[in-house]
Amino acid sequence: MHKTNKPVHLYKKIGTKDENLIFSPFSITSALAVTYAGARGNTASEMSSVLYFPEEQALLHQAFDAINDSIMLTDNEKGTTLNIANGLWVQEGYSLKEEFIDLAEEDYLATVEQVRFDTPSDQEKSRQQINKWVEKKTENKILELIPPGVLNALSRLVITNAIYFNGNWEHPFEESKTTPSLFHVSSKKSVSTPFMHQKEVIKYYEDDEVQAIELNYKGEKSSMVILLPKETEGWKLIGNILTIDRLEIILSGFEFKEIDMAIPSFTYESSYNLKEKLMEMGMEISFSMEADFSGMTGEKDLKIDEVLHKAFVEVNESGTEAAASTAVIMALKSAYETKINRFIADHPFFFFILDKSSGSILFMGRFIHPAEN
Repeated sequence: MHKTNKPVHLYKKIGTKDENLIFSPFSITSALAVTYAGARGNTASEMSSVLYFPEEQALLHQAFDAINDSIMLTDNEKGTTLNIANGLWVQEGYSLKEEFIDLAEEDYLATVEQVRFDTPSDQEKSRQQINKWVEKKTENKILELIPPGVLNALSRLVITNAIYFNGNWEHPFEESKTTPSLFHVSSKKSVSTPFMHQKEVIKYYEDDEVQAIELNYKGEKSSMVILLPKETEGWKLIGNILTIDRLEIILSGFEFKEIDMAIPSFTYESSYNLKEKLMEMGMEISFSMEADFSGMTGEKDLKIDEVLHKAFVEVNESGTEAAASTAVIMALKSAYETKINRFIADHPFFFFILDKSSGSILFMGRFIHPAEN
């Protein structure tokens, strides 16, 4: 698993409520990696420590360049669409260093657009322009990433990342086999919801605490891993001990077995303001008057104002559609044998969408409860 992905730490911050959750570690780290390219001194050291970015910045940017190339190969696979895009939205007349722009364009395939933040009408026009870009890049799945009132006269740069994934299962579920059954939200509450059924030889893992399966998308360059605690409310415990090392043990422990599976179909979205979460993780300087992003402008005049993230996921018989976007807003400081095993996902579980060639976690989520009518 690529070390530029450290989603578990952030999950433990944003996954505190008993609710469905979806976010894109790739999108968040990509947007923050572009931001990191402009960080210097203690600001860079703190971002490196909190985000697990290498201190030698070139290593990170080269890694993202390689991941972007890998993702483009996945996008060329029939039956799978995987698009990523990065953008820099700069206040008209505000100068960014050429080397910062060149790095963003070359390693992150970023486009640079001039916008205005001077007046409320300028801010609203720019907000709509950025949101329309996000909508287009995510096939209209991520709407209103930047809500009204976030941009202001001190805003100078908005760094955006958008990711869109649409994958058809290598072995689709038959719609005729989808039937309603009970999903146990907790030991005291159950809800009827549609379950997809299939018997197939897939990768399977099991230990004393969890079962896990890996479902490939067409082309086998990407997959969904579902991690199912054995206890109905075991997700709370697993959430506490979940680590990248544990995920690697599960992924390396997979064996091909015939599995009789039942998985609910679901659709939902999540929104986050990550500023407080990142600060709680120890990334405080970046948001303060002491911030040093002189690698962007040559001056120490910028700080991070907000980090916004929104994600969407739909899992059905044919496959998975998922999208996410992240915005980092910079402002002036003034401001898978023969034996049949059963995998019945009838209680809360975790899931990950992986780019298998790079090992990157593109999306990470938790399904706690179906929609109630």
